[in-house]
Amino acid sequence: MEIDVKTKEEFLALVSNISAQSKLYIFAAGTYGIIIGEFFIQMNIKWEGYIDNNSLLWGKNLKGKKIYSLNEIEKENVNILISLSKEAYIDTYYKIIEQIEHSGIKKENILYFVNNYYDLLDELNWYVKKPNKYLERMIKLKNIYSGNRCFIIGNGPSLKIDDLEKISNEITMGCNGIIELYEKVNWRPTCFFFGDAIFIKKNVRTIRDIDTIMSNCKLAFTNIISELYDEYNGKYNNLYFFYGKRGLQFSEKIEEVIYQGYTTLYEMLQVAIYMGIKKIYLLGVDFSFRKEVYENGKVVINDTINNHMELMDQVEQGIYYVNNILQAFQIAKMYADEHGIKIYNATRGGKLEVFERVNFDSLFD
Repeated sequence: MEIDVKTKEEFLALVSNISAQSKLYIFAAGTYGIIIGEFFIQMNIKWEGYIDNNSLLWGKNLKGKKIYSLNEIEKENVNILISLSKEAYIDTYYKIIEQIEHSGIKKENILYFVNNYYDLLDELNWYVKKPNKYLERMIKLKNIYSGNRCFIIGNGPSLKIDDLEKISNEITMGCNGIIELYEKVNWRPTCFFFGDAIFIKKNVRTIRDIDTIMSNCKLAFTNIISELYDEYNGKYNNLYFFYGKRGLQFSEKIEEVIYQGYTTLYEMLQVAIYMGIKKIYLLGVDFSFRKEVYENGKVVINDTINNHMELMDQVEQGIYYVNNILQAFQIAKMYADEHGIKIYNATRGGKLEVFERVNFDSLFD
């Protein structure tokens, strides 16, 4: 059954009715599944637990709920809510629906989102996390780097170790897999962004992991939807949580919201400008990806393209909506132009032509 609800109240009414009449499971014990599960718990919705295709999770407990395989649950009088985003799983979403149906669940008892999913998740996320006091800490960052220049680093294949060494004394922003280069370079980012759920699951498994990351930057940022919020809010003075909302606007008040323009770089641009930086250089932003989605929904896979610098692990699950990312960069440029801010592209090559090109090496003459 397709779910097309716009508010948490509509969603609550729907699942309350379903759970009162049948057993209810959440499919996929990931970031979104956790948010929905926490909402169910807070609203006293009766549900049985999680179902996941990852055999390593079977039998474990998550937030007090057991994780099952699809094959081990009873199929009579059961509803399964798919918590995955169709956008993120564009090439497998309907295959998952077919898998559940073939297991013996009636098609009308498979609940999946078609529209407004991110708007609903934003609302559930805010309701569940209640983050106001942690967001307000952002205010102290206003204009702290006023008058300075900044380098925002993408992890594209054009990035070079020597380039990072050159900007060791600059204000810099890096994200996600950039930490895989720490053993190769003395450079460390001024600001680090945990922008990817896959990265967090892989690299932040213990307190030692996050201690290492936090000790190698001055400031760090992540979305309140991240599992890091549940574990570490209030535990690090230099870790800031923001309310990330899907959309192509440009936030002037990051203590209220940061818009997610389909790339962590868009979040980094909003933070940099909030900090008062007037001159921003993009580096390693190649704007070419192994798996790309275009406006018509067509998925193009090019095995000859590396998502990341060759010293970093590829994230095979990564899927990039290139038209949306391009539009985000265009909006950032428009905002910058209107406010006397310059954004330059200092990437060695690549396909991004929204911003004025500059030669990276010439910046250090």
